[in-house]
Amino acid sequence: MTRFIVYRVLDLGLEPVIGYYQPYRIAPSLSVPSYRLLRGKIGKQQHQVFNGVEAHALGAWLPELEFTHYWPTRLWRELLSSCEYHISISGNCLAATPYLSINKPFWSWVATPWHDDRQDRVRTFPLLRRCLDKFVNSPAISRLERKILRTGNVVALSQYTQKTLNKLVDHEAIRDVMPMPIDVNFFVPQNRDKYHRSVGFVGRLDDPRKNIGLLIDTIAYCHQNDYFITAILIGGAINHMLRSRIQELGLTEHIKIIGEVQRAELPNYLRTMDAFIIPSHQEGLCIAALEAMSCGVPVISTRCGGPEEYVIHEKTGLLVDSNPAAVGNALLHLLNNKKFHRRLSEQARKIVVTRYTQQIVKKAFENSFNNTFH
Repeated sequence: MTRFIVYRVLDLGLEPVIGYYQPYRIAPSLSVPSYRLLRGKIGKQQHQVFNGVEAHALGAWLPELEFTHYWPTRLWRELLSSCEYHISISGNCLAATPYLSINKPFWSWVATPWHDDRQDRVRTFPLLRRCLDKFVNSPAISRLERKILRTGNVVALSQYTQKTLNKLVDHEAIRDVMPMPIDVNFFVPQNRDKYHRSVGFVGRLDDPRKNIGLLIDTIAYCHQNDYFITAILIGGAINHMLRSRIQELGLTEHIKIIGEVQRAELPNYLRTMDAFIIPSHQEGLCIAALEAMSCGVPVISTRCGGPEEYVIHEKTGLLVDSNPAAVGNALLHLLNNKKFHRRLSEQARKIVVTRYTQQIVKKAFENSFNNTFH
């Protein structure tokens, strides 16, 4: 999302400058936690991204309190004062926090509400952090989120995101939807003369929201029904519990866990899949599924929000309940019916080309940007 906006800003003849909170776990020297409060100083690191764009990684006071990550410190104010226009791009809208302090228009592209983005992760927190989250972070961040939504021109990544954000502010504050564009000339289908008996998923495998356990149990369900397929999981490592689950089910040879892959390699992986499975509890959009559909790969998705915008049941893909039998039966139905599979494959590609191309979204951004700042 950031890369797309950076190049659109360059198209407008403007010079982009990027600022972001660098997580404490990555750069502890930049932030000041509670135990160093009286003898610490927040810092920043400057570097370049996207072929020469200036970027600033900033620390925060009290990083254990999440609402402080983008608090408008002196470093933030200095950075903002050097820029004429102000944009935020993030999973949730909290990255726009510094803009509240400068009383100027800002444009924000948001994928999901703050609570939805993290509710599954919270369950894995230790007791003390869960208490801190419930009694300090959640009340403060909820108020901050509503203020940002009411103040800036916030654009939702999907219709689902728009609907859920508007519920937070009790009125139609979020009027525009702008999906992530897909490069349909890069993610292209290939002639399919046979099935690979392979399914897959691309995303943060360590994120509980992705519900990777359901995909693992789906593969086991298919094997129990004498249909032996392989799953390709791309996007880092999975936790010990899921690895143990794979071993217990005897699926070590049938589930391939692949780390991060270079963008240039991703279409080749996607084209080996007979189906792309979204097992998630919640998704703002699931960009990887759109990339798979652009490659002519049908999607089987749980009813998890954003994907319901483009996974149209039995037209571009299949929507199913969140249990192994439902996902597994849909998968078996798809792979045992070549004519049905071919039709879904063609329609999956068609909906991406019709709604999600670079040119369509580029125009939407330019219109929204001009409405905000001119």
